[in-house]
Amino acid sequence: MTGTITELHAMRGTGFVEGDDGKTYLFRRHDLRDCWFHELTVGTKVTFVPGTGMRSLDAAELRPQRQADA
Repeated sequence: MTGTITELHAMRGTGFVEGDDGKTYLFRRHDLRDCWFHELTVGTKVTFVPGTGMRSLDAAELRPQRQADA
């Protein structure tokens, strides 16, 4: 699925991404692939695998979209 990062919390190592389905997904630093947390910014387009966590919708295997991916 694709989406856009809407929030980043550097101290916690977490963030939120709004999926193309209109739902908000939580991601954690360890869910990132092909990038570092400090490289992300609000508005970054990403791809991810949606899932369900204990208290929220989760985004796993989150990757920033590169120009070739878009």
